[in-house]
Amino acid sequence: DVASLQKQISYAYSANRKSENPCQLYLTNVDGELQRRLQLNAADKWDVHLRSEPLTEVFPDDEILYLTSESENVLSRDEPLDERTVYVIGGLVDHNSRKGLCYQLAKEKNWRHA
Repeated sequence: DVASLQKQISYAYSANRKSENPCQLYLTNVDGELQRRLQLNAADKWDVHLRSEPLTEVFPDDEILYLTSESENVLSRDEPLDERTVYVIGGLVDHNSRKGLCYQLAKEKNWRHA
């Protein structure tokens, strides 16, 4: 799972850099094997904030909007992103055996989701 996560982070970083309107990326809970793999990929030289703290120690709960495919809320392509909102892409690929885990987490934490 960690190897898959590291690949997804690399893809997201690359796509963001090529974007016409890139976002500032933060990675939280970066430690252990993930930290080692990111270091091997020179992530410390990327324009990304690498943080060892959990998400809730970096951002207030009321700024978090968790993106999950199970949410009944849909973001419109026509609406601009809110600069005060922290859009969270869960680091766990929750397909197959963990289906719905990110959605469940968002609901348990009372975070907005879409």
